[in-house]
Amino acid sequence: MNINEQIKKIVSEFKQLPYLFIGTGFSIRYANAMTWKELLFSIWKVVYNNNQFEFEKGLQRIEYELSLHSSNITDDQKKYYIYPQMALELQQEFNMLYYRKKSLNKQFLRVAKLKILSKINMIHSNIMSQN
Repeated sequence: MNINEQIKKIVSEFKQLPYLFIGTGFSIRYANAMTWKELLFSIWKVVYNNNQFEFEKGLQRIEYELSLHSSNITDDQKKYYIYPQMALELQQEFNMLYYRKKSLNKQFLRVAKLKILSKINMIHSNIMSQN
């Protein structure tokens, strides 16, 4: 029995539909989704209106603070802390600005509209190139 037949046999015995988990690599490669770092930077630009250098400096600060408190953590383990910590800090700052500053609301809406229009243009281009 080949692999296709084995899979069909196994799936046909399920009592409910199977769930397929696809990691972020799939959506990054095939759906042009942002990486964690790109997503955080796009939020950073809305919140702080700063450049890439300041964003990288913020990531370095988090890594430095982590090394002060956790000397036995490996470089591979750091990645599971640095981006979530940056996301937490951005969330806190964004929430404070969103509820207190009207200018952020306008800037956020402008960026959101540009992203939506960019996605629509990309989808339109893909459709047109297939015809």
